[in-house]
Amino acid sequence: KQLIRLLLGMHTEAPVLLQDRLTAVPFLPPGSSSLGRATAGALERFSAVIWPGHGMVAVGRSAAAALDIIELTEKAAQIALNVGPGIGLSPAQQKSIRKASGLE
Repeated sequence: KQLIRLLLGMHTEAPVLLQDRLTAVPFLPPGSSSLGRATAGALERFSAVIWPGHGMVAVGRSAAAALDIIELTEKAAQIALNVGPGIGLSPAQQKSIRKASGLE
């Protein structure tokens, strides 16, 4: 949850395009059936799942739509790495962006 909050606050498009579409599962061994089950369960509710220490997977109406989610998440993560925690959009700013986009 902390990681998702951080990513949503790093890029102005994230509160609109990633809100309620992005989650993370706990660390599980890459290629394991436990990772597969956790990912499948998460994808029932979310469009993208972060695999800590490994990467992420996304689904969408097209490969391009899924890639858009991955690229935006990657961009938000890169901003977070470059500027560090404590910088970014406040929850109130994120809400104002979602409201301006007609999502609230």
